[in-house]
Amino acid sequence: MNKIRNSVGIAVVSTIVATLAASAANFTGSPVADGWQPDGNSTNLGTYIRSAIDIGENPSIGDFSFNVYSDAFTISSNLGPFEAGDKLLGLGGVNNSGFILGPRIIAKFGAAGASFSPSTTLPPLGNGNGSFTTNSGIGGIELAFWYQYSGNVLSNSSDNGGIRYPNTATNSQDVVLYNVNNTGTTSNLNNYAAVVGLFTLTGGKDVLTSWELVVDVTALSDPSRGDFGVQVPIPGGLSDVPLQETFGGAPDGFTDAFALIPEPSTYSLVLISVAALGQAISRCRRANG
Repeated sequence: MNKIRNSVGIAVVSTIVATLAASAANFTGSPVADGWQPDGNSTNLGTYIRSAIDIGENPSIGDFSFNVYSDAFTISSNLGPFEAGDKLLGLGGVNNSGFILGPRIIAKFGAAGASFSPSTTLPPLGNGNGSFTTNSGIGGIELAFWYQYSGNVLSNSSDNGGIRYPNTATNSQDVVLYNVNNTGTTSNLNNYAAVVGLFTLTGGKDVLTSWELVVDVTALSDPSRGDFGVQVPIPGGLSDVPLQETFGGAPDGFTDAFALIPEPSTYSLVLISVAALGQAISRCRRANG
């Protein structure tokens, strides 16, 4: 019985360690499968920032409901313009609203001094801070990808589940912007970010199911690779996850949601717990001879 108990304990520790190793470096488009931190639903108090509906163009648009996720991790191998050992910050979501016309997927990563904040009222009202650049703090990053597809075009292309980098995008609206001075001046940083969107063909329409966006903060602060200053987005920083719907080639309705990117020490704390579990198993083994 003791051998069985010990074996089960060791298996639990091994499973947790393996799970942590996987969750600390995954970028697949599914924040749930990748083990990213949940930050609440976009329409809940404490998460909801603001929204807008352009009734004149498309009265069917409402407040988009999506679950928000964030993460900070280090990649173990080269990935596009990112190098092994780089630290990435991630923001993402899981869509609960069904079909969204031409979803524009956005992430606003706050630097030191960011003042993103959730609303104190529920949709359709909203009084939280979620703009860029003034609420991002100098050094904040906005990453925006504009998918304008209809029918089943996207589901049959590499854009579904494929990593997209704005430096290779054909749409001029796919862009990464660096907040230079909090007065609206920005610098284009298209070599430092990427996005993965997952879509499901439902009823002849490409339904956005989940998405992840990442920014490489190691490269941003590396003098040999750009060095955009000491002030760049940081783990533990405030962030905003907007999701827009496009109609007639322009942004229409949108919902912004608040996120707090976790410190990398989150993984360390869990590993400490794993170590403590291992010690307990060891003590139990000694006590039972």
